[in-house]
Amino acid sequence: MADSSRADDIVTRYIQRISELSHHKKKLPDQGELEAIALEMGMDEADIKLAKAEARACLQRARTYSRAGRWEDAIAEFERASLVPITDADTLLEWAQAHQGRYQETRDSLHRDKAQRLARQCLGIAPDSQKAAQLLNQLDAIASSSPRSTPHGAPPPARRKTSGVLANTGRAVAVVLILAGVGAFGYLRAARVSSRSGSPVPVDAPVNAPNTQPKGVTSKGVTSKSVSGTGTETIPAELVVGENGAGLELETRNSGLTRYSNSTFYKAAFSLINNTQQEISEAEAQLEYLDSSGNVLHTKSVKIIGSLNATLRPGDRQPVTVISSDQQVPNLDKLSNVRLKTTYLKTAPAPASYPASPTGNFGWAAAQPPGADLKIGIRTEAVSSFQNGASNYLNLVLEVTNAGSVNLSKLKLEVEVFDDQDQSLETRSVSVSSTLMPPLVQGETRLLKTTISVPRSPQKYTLMVVEAQGS
Repeated sequence: MADSSRADDIVTRYIQRISELSHHKKKLPDQGELEAIALEMGMDEADIKLAKAEARACLQRARTYSRAGRWEDAIAEFERASLVPITDADTLLEWAQAHQGRYQETRDSLHRDKAQRLARQCLGIAPDSQKAAQLLNQLDAIASSSPRSTPHGAPPPARRKTSGVLANTGRAVAVVLILAGVGAFGYLRAARVSSRSGSPVPVDAPVNAPNTQPKGVTSKGVTSKSVSGTGTETIPAELVVGENGAGLELETRNSGLTRYSNSTFYKAAFSLINNTQQEISEAEAQLEYLDSSGNVLHTKSVKIIGSLNATLRPGDRQPVTVISSDQQVPNLDKLSNVRLKTTYLKTAPAPASYPASPTGNFGWAAAQPPGADLKIGIRTEAVSSFQNGASNYLNLVLEVTNAGSVNLSKLKLEVEVFDDQDQSLETRSVSVSSTLMPPLVQGETRLLKTTISVPRSPQKYTLMVVEAQGS
């Protein structure tokens, strides 16, 4: 029987699977497909109800934050709720208004663009929405009232598809990766095009996940508490490993309890570091909330590594994000420290060494923040086909390394898949870091796994950076 402690796990596994399917079909799955997804994830009817209830709760929190003018918090909740695609015009408008509010505060063109896109989606569903049209006018007025209409100068250049040929367009262009044979992608080594001069830039050396501490992270855990003027209290965290877990480490990016006038929230960002000699393909844990006397206030099941995540090799790390409210955790205001206890690990002996991952070429469709530099390694690329070619999938595991001098609080890539006639089969955006995920700090390598369903056998794909924000 499901309970509220499984809510985060249900959202990340079940709702994201729905999102993947609906993105491909351009509509929500039907009842039969929903049941198939539930069976695939090993969920029962109570789990499904819980997932939907959690999505509704995210929307309610988003609206509450919006009424209080807490735009960044509202946007984070809208994004979480949108794992189940939002097709209601009023909700899309509210989401657009949150980005409008944030744009007015920061003059960050990213929020302007998102507000415009959401408002137009609203008009596509409700053509008579005067509020959506007025919001577009208001965005134009804000942009014209201040020269700071974008955080990095001019807005990003218009997107243009490539067809496997590098063109000198004055910006970075995605290099197409060519299929070498049935069931496996070959890698095309070619020069990138500089976004400024158009001159070739040598392809970088192969990327492997580093086994070093990223810059911008000062410790493996929080060991002291402090109270700031904002009402946020630092909460210490510790890791207790179970069977097969010797060598695992927990790195705490942040762990804080925030008290508002009528609510309390606990938010944390951890990384589980695999310093064992094992590969870890699955990992589950219990998060215990403790008071100052060591009494357990609440426990929550946490899925750290599952089917949507890449297998961790020695030296790899997996980000873990926790968000809890006093509605989910009784007596949350008494929280003194947290303890993450591994309850299940699926491991296999790691080989003595791994082949170097070829370096993936990519382009920047978003404005490149000052000091930002990325390396993308292709750890895994494979094609699978079922039912005599009726179902085809591209499976990727990327190693995304922050090689720059700034942390990246938001980073999103776009994968576009093509057939042998250079016809686009599918475009998929995947987040490396976001408001719901820890920043990608300097020196950190993060694994990104995605499976893309396409109608015909894929032959090549491109990689583009479509969102990037430094911090």
